This record gives sequence, structure tokens and C-alpha cells, in this order.
Amino acid sequence: MLSNSHRMLYLLILTLTCAACSRGHDSKTEDRMIAALTAHKTDQVTSIDLNTILPKGWSKLCVQTPFMLQDVLEKEADAKVKNYKMITDDANVIMWVFSTNDDPTYITIPRKTVMDFSSPNVNHSICTDPQQPELNLTMIKDTKSYYFN
Repeated sequence: MLSNSHRMLYLLILTLTCAACSRGHDSKTEDRMIAALTAHKTDQVTSIDLNTILPKGWSKLCVQTPFMLQDVLEKEADAKVKNYKMITDDANVIMWVFSTNDDPTYITIPRKTVMDFSSPNVNHSICTDPQQPELNLTMIKDTKSYYFN
């Protein structure tokens, strides 16, 4: 039989584990995206087919940049974003993966060590869908960046 202190510790661990599971983080997709971006950081490749990275059934991919408000993200995504959290530094961006059947999941991409989300076009989109599944890559000020059309 568990003592009260062990029981409390067990409940705390269980609660934290369940909270982490419900946040919607998709570590497998995150690993695939980081590997793809890192692999093309210095080569001449100009686009990546998102169908090779994202899970089957994805319907939209949107990038949340630092300090982006939830209502701006949701307007661009045309969907509610559960588990939204404001990015308050410029170290990462969050990619939200929407699917036809589930709540959105997210992946975190380090901007400095992997690749930054930036475009040569001022009015580029923060979202794309399976009809335009290309993640475009380009050099901006001697640094390779990714963007959507």
C-alpha cells in the first residue's frame, strides 16, 4: 500500500504526464521537419514536399511567429487553435498542423540553429494546405529561410 506522500507524488506525476499529452505536441513530425530543414540548410534545394513530412490527412500547416496573437493565427488558419501559447522570444517558431479529424498539433522549430521562417515577399502567407504542399527555401542575407507562397 502506498503512503500518502507516495500517493501524492504518483498523482502529481500522472497529472503532469497527462497534461503534457494533451498539449498536442507531435514530436515525430517535429523530428522529421527539423531533419528536412537541417539537411537542406546549405544545399541548392529550393523546396520540400510537405507530404513527405506531415502526417496523412493534414489539411493545413500554419506558422506562429514570435509575439503573434492567437486571434491573428486563428484568422489566418480559419480554425481555433487549442493550446495556443504566445512565443515571447525570437528563438523558435511553432508550426501548427491541422488535420481533418483531430485537433491541431504543433511542432517547434528553432530559428537560429535549424532555419528561420522568412520570405523575400512581404505579403507571404503563414499557412499552406495540401493543394500547395511546398515549403519553399531561399537565401535571405546569406541565411537560408523557408516560407509559403
